[in-house]
Amino acid sequence: MSSDRELRERYETLDVLRGIAAFCVLFWHWQWLYCTPPFDCSTDPALQPFFWLLKPLYQYGRWGVDLFFLISGFVFFYLYADAISNKRVMGVTFAVSRFSRLYPLHLLTLLVVTALQMLYFQRNGSYFIFEVNDAKHFLMHLFFASNWSRNSPFTFNGPAWSLSIEVLLYAMFFVLARTRLTHPLMLAVMALGGAFITREYNWIGRGVLSFFTGGLCFYLTRDWRKTHRLDPFLTACALLVPVGALLIQIVRKDVSFAERFTVIVLFPAMILTLTTNEIRLKPIIGPLRWLGDISYSSYLIHFPLALSFVTAASYFGFVMDPSSPWSLLLFLAFLIVLSILSFSHFETPVQGFLRTIAVARFNAHSQKTDSG
Repeated sequence: MSSDRELRERYETLDVLRGIAAFCVLFWHWQWLYCTPPFDCSTDPALQPFFWLLKPLYQYGRWGVDLFFLISGFVFFYLYADAISNKRVMGVTFAVSRFSRLYPLHLLTLLVVTALQMLYFQRNGSYFIFEVNDAKHFLMHLFFASNWSRNSPFTFNGPAWSLSIEVLLYAMFFVLARTRLTHPLMLAVMALGGAFITREYNWIGRGVLSFFTGGLCFYLTRDWRKTHRLDPFLTACALLVPVGALLIQIVRKDVSFAERFTVIVLFPAMILTLTTNEIRLKPIIGPLRWLGDISYSSYLIHFPLALSFVTAASYFGFVMDPSSPWSLLLFLAFLIVLSILSFSHFETPVQGFLRTIAVARFNAHSQKTDSG
């Protein structure tokens, strides 16, 4: 598997875009720091640091999660669709790859948030932002199942809700790839199905819509880079998604038209522009690749970091002014340093360790089976 050319190469433009998306979500969540027990978060948005410059991120940064799903769809179809359908990547290999990448930091941040929320509760009589932190939802987080139901609340490390959806998407993707149902028309149907269920199952619907649209973006990019032409049927399938999704939005009014248009038209257009010009952009994008390296850690760590700031403030009596530009810059500095350390000294080593163990056990099992 490691000798496969397609599994070695990376779209560095998407790495950087993923990192930018993570920080977009962070700016959307900056409003948390204005909340005081029992969490009245009402404040003038214009008070936020550098609002004149960062206004779109403060107001719409949450759409960065949809961009995550789009990029994931592109990357997974690029890396795994053919390999899984041809049985060069088996189910166990795929599961170990995903588990070793996602779970260690997810578990660590879950434990850190649990401990910090207890400290915060002892001091303030309520939890910070996410007030449902019971044993049931802790177990749901342990099994990546925190937001599978229709009315799932945000709990513990709230941003981890998207991981529970990612795991569902991986399962759907693997089944489609193994059964060779990754035809563009099937992806268009899946994406539109996601758009249709968004009003009732917002988290799952958003994920399905964006992930399989990302898969279509991959096929368009691959077609263009090979032939500099677009197959008419593939193009028709790709165009079916934004047209159909926007019509669904008009009829069902599940999200705002601006959100649906951004997620299903502007974001895919941005991904296609970047990936079809990957070679030209590499000299520019290369130095920013670290943003992609820390995208996962910065996304999962930013809530525990905010929680640690407010908990420390409540215990030690200092005041953190979220309207101060210095507060934002200090927070970003801490987050970037912690994310770099996490990627280099925790995520990467633990990921390698878990994969080594999995390979050793698989080989041992194979030898035992052969000898038997």
